[in-house]
Amino acid sequence: MSNEYLIERDNKTIAKSKALLNQLPGYVKQFYDAKKGAKKELTRYAYVQDIKEFLEYLAPIHHKEVKDFPFKILGELSVQDIDEYRNILFTSYAPSSVKRKLASLSSFYKYLVLAGFVKSNPAAVIDWPAEDKEKAIVYLDDEQTAKLLRGIYANDKQIYYLDNDGETLKSTNTRRGSDIKGKAKNKHHDYIIGDIEETTKKRREKVRMRNYCIVLLFLKTGMRVSELVSLDLDDIDFRNTLIYVTGKGNKTRPVGFGEEGIVSALKDYINTCRKALTAKNKGEKALFVSTSGKRISVRQIETMIKEMVQTYLADEENIRKEDFSPHKLRSTCATRLLRDTGGNIKGVSAYLGHDSIEITSRRYAALNEIANAKEMEKKSLL
Repeated sequence: MSNEYLIERDNKTIAKSKALLNQLPGYVKQFYDAKKGAKKELTRYAYVQDIKEFLEYLAPIHHKEVKDFPFKILGELSVQDIDEYRNILFTSYAPSSVKRKLASLSSFYKYLVLAGFVKSNPAAVIDWPAEDKEKAIVYLDDEQTAKLLRGIYANDKQIYYLDNDGETLKSTNTRRGSDIKGKAKNKHHDYIIGDIEETTKKRREKVRMRNYCIVLLFLKTGMRVSELVSLDLDDIDFRNTLIYVTGKGNKTRPVGFGEEGIVSALKDYINTCRKALTAKNKGEKALFVSTSGKRISVRQIETMIKEMVQTYLADEENIRKEDFSPHKLRSTCATRLLRDTGGNIKGVSAYLGHDSIEITSRRYAALNEIANAKEMEKKSLL
């Protein structure tokens, strides 16, 4: 992968950070500058967002403006004050998000102490939310995986959103096909799944092979959505059936895609779908592009994956389809690899680009528990 995409992404992130910093006191900008080089631009941006949220919480309490909030007040805050803020965060965010926001706050205070703005760090002794290591691992089984891929390839179903009266939002839409109902986490209340309309089929046909290949690569390689978005055409080595993926810390690792069906699908996508999409933008280097012929975004892929799961796995009751994400396809890949390699934790961890083997080990332990439960189920009672 060329560095152009990463440079462009960082430049956009820096611009967003600067826009936020214009709304904040100067000492926040000094903290932001102090983290340059030590942290990724996305991390620095997250710091600024979290600090802004903290100051927006404090400003009305102390009758101050966020832009001019005095650091003196920050130095007067107690552990109890930070603890109260933590409890408020819990009302709006998941424990993992609260933990990240408190980490941002602690890092900010550490800088303020070192720079002489305040004398102590009240965030240093706050109890952070513990990781939920018992959280269920969500993945698709083999049958669900095959069903999803068949559906995307067939391109024969669609979502029909309903209004408050239970009617489809467009009068031309009729309830047809399986008529499976579901709940949508968006501005619409409900939806049903039916046979695809001709106009929708034609529109989606333009990106059908792209969507199919995206899901194939998630399931085969387990790459992160950010890694997939950043892929360029020259990252694919068809001769050795390898893709060179740039992950966290700009580390590049090879992943294989040697199955004949995947190789064929990728070549088909590149030579037909991608070629048509980039007809007016032939200089585009990205492997996966949007209908405008430019590099597809993370948000576009997330939306596409959720819609495809809602559409083609509509009758699967054990999946929270409205919350389904690309990460769960990565999870599906990890689960399959651990099973098929007999628990090669180190190998799978390296293949997926994990920072440590702890995550992979936890997944393998969960798989063993399931296998053990199934084994015990075979023991006769009567």
